[in-house]
Amino acid sequence: MLENIIRKRIQESKENRSLVSQQGNYDSFIESPIQIKPAQWENIEYSEMTCLERTFEFDDPKLFLFFLMEVYKLGIKHLHYPDLITSDLTVTIRLYTKNINDVTDIDFELSKEIIDVYSEIDFIE
Repeated sequence: MLENIIRKRIQESKENRSLVSQQGNYDSFIESPIQIKPAQWENIEYSEMTCLERTFEFDDPKLFLFFLMEVYKLGIKHLHYPDLITSDLTVTIRLYTKNINDVTDIDFELSKEIIDVYSEIDFIE
């Protein structure tokens, strides 16, 4: 049942995003009691690499697993897989291009798509 609700909400969200892109900004399009957190990716420099990193926390195990699967599907779509570090219902995602150990355009694009998935889940909650 939860899976059907998630699918329905994601489809509605995609339709709303399409309408928003045609009509202007989201705030003028729909009123929502949910405040979506802004994308807060950090540019982190480790000794061996530079990456974009962000931690996501969840209260519901099903939503946590759904998010992990959607992020993995994005990796398959782009043939560019993020590092996923999980602990309890928290996941830290690191994005970087592995053959140069630095951030590239594909990492920025993937970060935006991950935020889209998280925003859809945040909307469901």
